[in-house]
Amino acid sequence: MPFEGFPGVTDTAELTDAVAVLESFTASFTSAAPLMGKTQLLEATDLIERGSRLVQHLQVIAAHAVDTQNLFSTADTDSAFTWDTPTERKSLHRNVQSFLVDRLRISFFEANRRVHLGRDVLPTQSLSGQPIEARFPTLAQAAAGGEASTEALYLVATALNHVRPKATAAELDRMEQALVSQIPVVEPGVLKPLAAALELSIDQNGTEPSPAELTARQGIHYHGKYRGLHHLDIHADQSQYEALTTVMNTGTNPRSQTLEERALDPRTRPQKLLDALTGACQVALRTNELPRTGGHRPQVMVTIGYEELFGVLTTGQATGAFAFTGPVTAERVRRLACDADLIPLVLGSAGQILDQGRKQRLHTQSQRLAIIARDKGCIRPGCSMPPAWCEVHHVTYWENGGNTTVDEGVLTCSYDHHVIHHGGATVTLIEGIPYWTAPPDVDPTQTPHRNTYFNPLPPPPPVIPPPTLPLPATLLP
Repeated sequence: MPFEGFPGVTDTAELTDAVAVLESFTASFTSAAPLMGKTQLLEATDLIERGSRLVQHLQVIAAHAVDTQNLFSTADTDSAFTWDTPTERKSLHRNVQSFLVDRLRISFFEANRRVHLGRDVLPTQSLSGQPIEARFPTLAQAAAGGEASTEALYLVATALNHVRPKATAAELDRMEQALVSQIPVVEPGVLKPLAAALELSIDQNGTEPSPAELTARQGIHYHGKYRGLHHLDIHADQSQYEALTTVMNTGTNPRSQTLEERALDPRTRPQKLLDALTGACQVALRTNELPRTGGHRPQVMVTIGYEELFGVLTTGQATGAFAFTGPVTAERVRRLACDADLIPLVLGSAGQILDQGRKQRLHTQSQRLAIIARDKGCIRPGCSMPPAWCEVHHVTYWENGGNTTVDEGVLTCSYDHHVIHHGGATVTLIEGIPYWTAPPDVDPTQTPHRNTYFNPLPPPPPVIPPPTLPLPATLLP
């Protein structure tokens, strides 16, 4: 039946029927596709692609509605505005993207793409209720008509937003028309260089960017690990680059080596620059001049078993873990240990720490290091905040008689720490391991969960088939 006040818009029953039809078609198409004729199969492939683009557009519409209705802040109330929510209740989510990640189990990148694409291609309303046209109307028509995937739409929208501050309305419209006209005829990867060429035609002289634009674009961008190496891009302004290049050039100064030393040094110039930069970081870590992180001096922390560290396991497998970058081989840790203090911890079979803490309000540095070794980061399931950015929360509040011990302390990021105190979430220790329980309105079953981002679940045991017993001689043929 139609939603009240919205003619032509049906309730979720129609959508449920459509999903059931799609599930039925998927089952039959799976077995029929390998036997289809060429023409019929290609026609079905085209229709499926068009259908998927319409579904992607529905995903953007839904994310945009969640965004404009502030559901990440008001999901458990009848209010449409965050300022109408009870002040003593803190939202479980930082933003609409994290809400969608939790609700739909999608990546943050996908949630961010849907939210920002919705803001670019869907109409909205002002606070007074006046309709506001989509930011990019031509792109909006392509999205509504199922002519483009969200990947292509997002590439075009990103390019248009990038050029918008320095283009006139007419130039922006021409660029939008040109890019949208190419969506049906080229793959998404071609749109990016095409957008760059169009941007260059708008800003041929490459005018000097404003300080605000420089600030918005600078930063270190991490692109993940590939074939054993971590890939980072550094976008620095003049003064930042001067500081970096001054440090890095200490490793490439020809006067710092003799002719013989230079001849025997097999490193390339990029390798020398990296060695000089990381060497400067190691020098800084050995001083007390860096800002304190989470209550103690910055340190490179590694969690590893005693036997692995001292050579019982010599297979080179990943047996330790860095606080930020994850698994590391025992051999690598042994090399680090040559220039590090070793802090012994006694761990139980399940990873719990046996510890007798001292009675004081704040955890000591040694206690904090022990808690980091157990929790490895924020304990809330789905949170990836590393230990250096976390606080230590008393499981039993200090004001309620809780002790300042390792067993009574857990790592939480600042946001989730407030969620515990003001949002209704609770933390319990089960056999020395901290578990997070979401508020009752989020999880009515009140089931405790552990953060598997830092503590992955062990693989299931292998299935061993039962032994085959020989038949008695009387039953043999």
